[in-house]
Amino acid sequence: MIMDHGYCKSLYLSDPDGMVVELTVDNPEASSVIADRQKNPNQVLARWLAGDHTPNNSIRSDQAR
Repeated sequence: MIMDHGYCKSLYLSDPDGMVVELTVDNPEASSVIADRQKNPNQVLARWLAGDHTPNNSIRSDQAR
């Protein structure tokens, strides 16, 4: 399965023993994504703690959890 986290993409595989292995590659725009996340961390945390668990990543293409 491939998951786009916005700042990176992850490929999840299972090895022959059933262990999950994650391979990642950074998004070329990772620095701007990180800068965007640093703008309002307290508000994002407060929203999450209040029960709103919607993604906060506007460029994320995969909403699977």
